[in-house]
Amino acid sequence: MSFELLVQFLVLGATAVLFWVARRDLASRSVPAAPMPQSAEDLEQLCATLETLVTDLSSRLTALEQSARMPPLPTQTVGSAALRTENAEAAPPNAQYAPVYALLDAGVTEAAEISRRTGLSRGEVDLILGLRARQVY
Repeated sequence: MSFELLVQFLVLGATAVLFWVARRDLASRSVPAAPMPQSAEDLEQLCATLETLVTDLSSRLTALEQSARMPPLPTQTVGSAALRTENAEAAPPNAQYAPVYALLDAGVTEAAEISRRTGLSRGEVDLILGLRARQVY
């Protein structure tokens, strides 16, 4: 029975030490509270700052609402050969993309195969195909 009492005492002592260390660590990390306004001028200055922040936030929200009302991107259709947009027949903006578009129109859908046949890197082919699918020229 005395052995159990000794173990309980050691566990209680270890818990007290851990609690003390944790409390000291948290006290060293604490952030001091912001000072409360002491005069009417301080309070007016805080109100003016708050009004400025509210006005700025309101203008940002208005801009976000307007950008959200922009027309959606053209719809994309999935053809049997590849992703194509409504204007897939439009001429490519850069002549070096023409072989990629020609292979895609011919039914070659794998970017690795297009890359091998054109000599362009796989990343370039993926980018060109993504741009065509989104009509971002």
